[in-house]
Amino acid sequence: MKNIKRNGMISISLLFPLLVSSLRYGLGTDYSYTYIPQFNSIARGDRGYYEIGFYLLNKIVSFFTNDGQWIIVICSILFVGIVYRQIYRESKVYALSILLLYLTFAYFVSLNNVRQSLASALLLLAMECLCEGRKLAFIVWVLLSASMHQVSLIFLLLFFADRIMLSAVTYLIVSIVAFGVMQIIGGRIVQLFARYIPRLQLYFQAQELSAYTGNTIGRYYILMQFLILILFVYIEKKNNKVFQSITGKDQIEWNITLMSQCALLCVCALDGIVPAAYRVVRIFSFAQFILIPNAIRKYVNNKKERMLLYMASIILFGVLFIFYVLNGAEQVFPYRSIFRKY
Repeated sequence: MKNIKRNGMISISLLFPLLVSSLRYGLGTDYSYTYIPQFNSIARGDRGYYEIGFYLLNKIVSFFTNDGQWIIVICSILFVGIVYRQIYRESKVYALSILLLYLTFAYFVSLNNVRQSLASALLLLAMECLCEGRKLAFIVWVLLSASMHQVSLIFLLLFFADRIMLSAVTYLIVSIVAFGVMQIIGGRIVQLFARYIPRLQLYFQAQELSAYTGNTIGRYYILMQFLILILFVYIEKKNNKVFQSITGKDQIEWNITLMSQCALLCVCALDGIVPAAYRVVRIFSFAQFILIPNAIRKYVNNKKERMLLYMASIILFGVLFIFYVLNGAEQVFPYRSIFRKY
């Protein structure tokens, strides 16, 4: 009966975001300017500019229908289905993970940036494989994710999460140093890499992409991410004996938690230097709605302290959510459904 109730509640909570996502119309900046025109172009036989995986997904859908709305529906099913599956399988606190899925704005980003959101969902499967020690499967899932959006390749940095076992304090120091170094030589490094990465060079050259250079991550977001890493330092210091003895999947997941948070902050150090750095950040921040609740639930034994940390994470991301909404992030508010088409 417990499993039936749990599965029932998860199914009900999954149904609402799936319907909202599938039935949207003209929502976000990319719906009318990217996904529908590109679908129509691919349906006519053009190659388009998508990565191979997302191109093939469009091609397959176009065999059955000429209505571009169906690519939105299929991607919604895949995104919501994978995300809720991983919450069900990997999260130790279902309710908080589902709440943070929305407060971190990850779900609302998926209403606009379809490709990267689907790629990020696939990275959750890669992360699960890595935690279980299935490295080949991890690589396969990362490559599949990259076939949807090539920025996912940077997730391969976590390949050695089972080998690199640094403390949370060390990662905090690395993050702080990265900010200092990037402020001094970050611009030169980016210009050097831009010579060999056509996609990065395009951001500096194409006028229609110039807007991305002005889109910054935001000081509050960066401060919040430092506070999250400091939270991990606090958890590790207070439970030092526990962390000296953890092994297996828990050890790898904790290493992934720290490594991805440090990588996230290192990308934040490039804010204002690398165009669209906020999109690269999402590769490492996406899984936070699972990793943060797990870190608190597994390693904070005092129930009152645990509840305080739950509330602190809700408040931190709640403020961020309000900021995003007020600033019209992703242009997904106000919501518009497909019924407005008729």
